[in-house]
Amino acid sequence: MEEPPDDVLLALLNIPLDISVEVGSRRITLEELFSLKPSSIIVLDKMLSDPVDIKVNGRKIAEGELVVVNDRFGVKITKIVSPDERIKKIKG
Repeated sequence: MEEPPDDVLLALLNIPLDISVEVGSRRITLEELFSLKPSSIIVLDKMLSDPVDIKVNGRKIAEGELVVVNDRFGVKITKIVSPDERIKKIKG
């Protein structure tokens, strides 16, 4: 099979992707949703020491630990799927 030209590869590598970090989740009722207010606390399903999920376009590709970098949140990657597996997950 023929390899794509360099300009095609470069264009593919420059496609923007959304990355998100999921700290935890919780299922709530509609009643609980409507009772939320500014002082409400939602307890999530993960412990503070649990790894967070790192997702690209909504698909989990890694796990990590929350860190602080110059007063901003960051994530230190602790586990990540192989590059081939990442491509499969991005494709869907």
